[in-house]
Amino acid sequence: MMTFDLLVPTRGRPANMRRLAESIAATAIHPERVALWFYIDSDDFESIAVLPEMRTDFPAIRIEHVQSLRLPLVDCYNILSGYAGDGILWSGGDDIVFRTQSWDVLVEAEFVTRPDKLVLVYGDDGLQHERLATHPFVSRESVNTLGYFYPEVPEGVNLTDVWLHSLYASVGRLVYRPDISTDHLHWLRGLAQRDATYDGEYTNNFPRVMEAMRRNTPKLARDGHKLKAAILRERRSRQC
Repeated sequence: MMTFDLLVPTRGRPANMRRLAESIAATAIHPERVALWFYIDSDDFESIAVLPEMRTDFPAIRIEHVQSLRLPLVDCYNILSGYAGDGILWSGGDDIVFRTQSWDVLVEAEFVTRPDKLVLVYGDDGLQHERLATHPFVSRESVNTLGYFYPEVPEGVNLTDVWLHSLYASVGRLVYRPDISTDHLHWLRGLAQRDATYDGEYTNNFPRVMEAMRRNTPKLARDGHKLKAAILRERRSRQC
């Protein structure tokens, strides 16, 4: 059985942290196999303050945190992924809730049918739907093969969902599950107040992202070759 490490940068939203944990506890078939990792800025004392209570209220989930300097999203996810286990990793936000009962079993099934575990699985976030692999599930094998959860680029732009969507599509390992709801309660949907966190470093500029994607096409191709090579190696090992 595989474990889940859910990686969530947060800032100044303790109620959202609780809401996310509550949704995980209410919908996961095996919450004892789930670790919820928060990246919390060093000056975000209200987020730190809610953790003891959350650990008491949601004992089935392992609730962990890293507190450090405020960093771009890419760095937060990569730092958290370094603490995660050897199973399935997920990148999310504190404005998400899990709606689907047994989402953990459904996601795990996509990985266990692929011995190399080199696949990206994503559900319906209520905003991008199939268009973009927001809040993706990937494996430890993927992170080790690529050397990152999300790439860092010289432009200093957060290449997150767009990069992974393009990368896994290029090797035929992108899986959309519309029956798995990772509901993004974003202000763009009128489901949250636009606050300082949305306006600050955690907000991506889409035109800059697409320009950075264009400039980093060679790196995307190299990383695609890494995945293809790893898939081929595993396939050959099973044939021997």
